[in-house]
Amino acid sequence: MSPASPTVRAALTTVLLWLAAACALWSLSGLVTPGSWRATGLVALTLVAAVTMTTRIVLTRLAVDGLVATLAPTLAGLLVSAWFLAARFGADGEFHLVPGVDEIWLTVELASSAPAAAATSVAPADPTPPLALLAIGGALAVLLLSDTLAALRTPLLAGVPLVLLWLPSLLITGDVPTGPLVGSCLAVLLLATVDNPHSPARAPSARSALGRRALGLDTAATLGAVAALLVGASLLAMIAPRTALWATSGAPDIRRGGAAVRVSDVLDVRESLGTRANNVVFRYWVSPPTAGDGGRTQTGPFKTRSLYTFDGQTWSPDDSQSSRTTDFWPDLAPATTGQYEVRVQAEGLRDQLLPAPVDPRTAGSALLYDDDADAIYGDRALARGDEYTLTVRPRDLAPETIAAGWTEMWPDAAWGGALDLPVTSHMSDVQRVASEVTADAGSPYEIALALQNYLRDTSRFRYSLDVPEPVTDDAVWDFLNGRSGYCVQYATAMTIMARSVGLPTRMSVGFLEGDVSRDGEGVVRGKDAHAWPEVYLGSVGWVRFEPTPSVQTGPAPSYAPTPTASAPVETTAPEPTVDRTDPRPTTPRPTTTGTTTVVAEGAGTPVVPLGIAALVVLLLVGGGLWARRVVRTRSTHDVEAAWREVSAAARRSGISVPDGATSRTAADLMEPDAPDGAVHQLARLLEDERYAPRVASRATPDLGALVDEAVTGMRTRAAARRS
Repeated sequence: MSPASPTVRAALTTVLLWLAAACALWSLSGLVTPGSWRATGLVALTLVAAVTMTTRIVLTRLAVDGLVATLAPTLAGLLVSAWFLAARFGADGEFHLVPGVDEIWLTVELASSAPAAAATSVAPADPTPPLALLAIGGALAVLLLSDTLAALRTPLLAGVPLVLLWLPSLLITGDVPTGPLVGSCLAVLLLATVDNPHSPARAPSARSALGRRALGLDTAATLGAVAALLVGASLLAMIAPRTALWATSGAPDIRRGGAAVRVSDVLDVRESLGTRANNVVFRYWVSPPTAGDGGRTQTGPFKTRSLYTFDGQTWSPDDSQSSRTTDFWPDLAPATTGQYEVRVQAEGLRDQLLPAPVDPRTAGSALLYDDDADAIYGDRALARGDEYTLTVRPRDLAPETIAAGWTEMWPDAAWGGALDLPVTSHMSDVQRVASEVTADAGSPYEIALALQNYLRDTSRFRYSLDVPEPVTDDAVWDFLNGRSGYCVQYATAMTIMARSVGLPTRMSVGFLEGDVSRDGEGVVRGKDAHAWPEVYLGSVGWVRFEPTPSVQTGPAPSYAPTPTASAPVETTAPEPTVDRTDPRPTTPRPTTTGTTTVVAEGAGTPVVPLGIAALVVLLLVGGGLWARRVVRTRSTHDVEAAWREVSAAARRSGISVPDGATSRTAADLMEPDAPDGAVHQLARLLEDERYAPRVASRATPDLGALVDEAVTGMRTRAAARRS
């Protein structure tokens, strides 16, 4: 059976389409947590592919063509897909071989709820029935669409839906698994080879020298195209993880793909940030919008949680328990300056953590509250449009009130993680600098204020999203010497320096108050994500300080004023020429944040590098396909090579052809009794090639078959003469 026969072509086309769709389905594991749904999807793809292939082969054998032959296999596959999905998803965890009306309606309801489930989920999401149905159904739809396009003899167009199936993973997670990507693209590339409507109906015979040459060149060109694909995919795999920080970095960041945002459990102090994202995370409204003095009610930052554990490079969450309550403050203080309500409406936020002002707050309904982390939780992740309302009871944070809270230090044992220091080779140096900065401070409040103003002084430190390369195993010490960073570095430095001189301190993350319009609506975007330190100051409780310069945070809190011209504090901290002999950190830097999406200062997706990488891939693959087609066309239609092979066969058969003979004379000598035989056809093609190339270019003969026929004829006549 010829490799180009319709039956074999249909079978190979279906197999390649199945391979590409299976690889694309496997890539969806970055969006939906791997589980049994992947095996279910592979079974569904295999079943549907087998049905479409069998139907197409049967119709081919029955000589059915036209629209029926094109659409009937797709229709059969569509019916099998609908049956399988209803049988699998129409009952709770069971497979009904004959789904009834109830199973069908349940499947329809799951399908209708799938878009909403996808919009409210954060990758990788749990494989709930709606999401599993969406993934498997999408893969089946792409397979059927590609199969229809392949039946229309447009193999490259058939690859477009298969490529589109990769877009969700690329845009939402940025995680492109190289193996399945190469497998899917290779299948599409081979699909163009198997089903090329522009190629001759019969490839050159591998038995002839011309056939071997053509197949060799064809194979070499195909391998060259595959190599180009591999190089392009490798470039994409190398560039994508470095440009899409939301896929590989533990640093604060916000993801744009899908506009889904969650707060990170991990903050890496050594990570740099890119361009800030501008998508809306949530909106809020304050009532009353004005305070008692007539000014606008200041909501301050919106906290999501606090962190205590720092290892010298990374902040990570602690194991703590939540309880259901309506009061979100360890010791709820009475309102001293009035109270206000803040109504928050989620937009891009997809987390159970509820952003809330830092002052004592209550809610009308019971929510989960983590006392240690000062984190408020909902029963589920927020979806677009979800709202909640908090009553905020501002504290009296006048400087004299804070200063009167506590005037003495307290024992370390009373504060657990709030006084823990990382074990690094430069922790004593950090402590020495903190002691020198706070040498003239008396109360804990004055100590915290001195540290804030030391770090906030722009004559010493520079705000930058680019973090210098690590030099030692202590990120705080590197920051104090490099003197460049963003909010995570500033807040970490103050937190650890304050702990080193005895102040209980924690790291808090959340959002600045964003942009507030004249009608009182506040809009918080990804660029407003922020981190800051909080110091425990006696009866006042945890108090926020702001060491990050005003270029990002605006003015410091009113209770922690910054001098208009900070007098430099004389310290013995070295200038930015640190000991370069210190070993670099030997612990691996985190490359993921588990199941959370990092959110803080907000780096968007650098589109240009990804676009360049994708363009390189397309150019390489397209160039490989073009080169392959050119080589195949030339090798298949090389009339001169075919004539040389026939002439050589004539000499081996004992036929003498004069050196100056024309092609027609030579044909008469090689094939004297068949003026319309294969040799004469090749002779006429040779004349057209030499003297009428435009006519020759329109001809698409099967040269391999002509050569085989001519050689066989000459051998037969030579054998007859010898007998």
